[in-house]
Amino acid sequence: MEELLKKISNYQIFNYLFPGALVTYYLEKLYQISLGEKNIFIVLCCYYVIGLITSRLGALSIETTIKLFISFVSYSDYIKATKKDPIIHGMMSIANMYRTLCIIPLLMLILGPFKTNTQHTPITFYILTAIAFFVFLFSYIRQIVFIIQRAHTVLHKQQGA
Repeated sequence: MEELLKKISNYQIFNYLFPGALVTYYLEKLYQISLGEKNIFIVLCCYYVIGLITSRLGALSIETTIKLFISFVSYSDYIKATKKDPIIHGMMSIANMYRTLCIIPLLMLILGPFKTNTQHTPITFYILTAIAFFVFLFSYIRQIVFIIQRAHTVLHKQQGA
């Protein structure tokens, strides 16, 4: 197990494990859905898969929607830019983390009214969850804009040289 944990990258921790743990926590608090598992390996695997699904939902919904308003750098230009400036790759990892963290509060806002327990959810939950959504949405947009600007700068320097 220790060897497996060493092979997990920071990207996987911040984009899959951590979001998977958050979603699991919210599901337990809102819906009393618990993994009910004591084996840490199985729990980590569940967190990873739940986080992976959450990340994909973010890519399919948040990223696709943002692309309607912001023109991203083409994939071939992104590859060229990251070869010249490896920092761009790290910036993209951070953007992906923001995107994944953005979808979690959105899922909670969508699923919140359908919770199974009869306990009333305070309005502050919805307000704070909406605030979290917008904080991560704007963080994602800002990071993407920085990446686009940096990639264009690197590519234009390359053309001018």
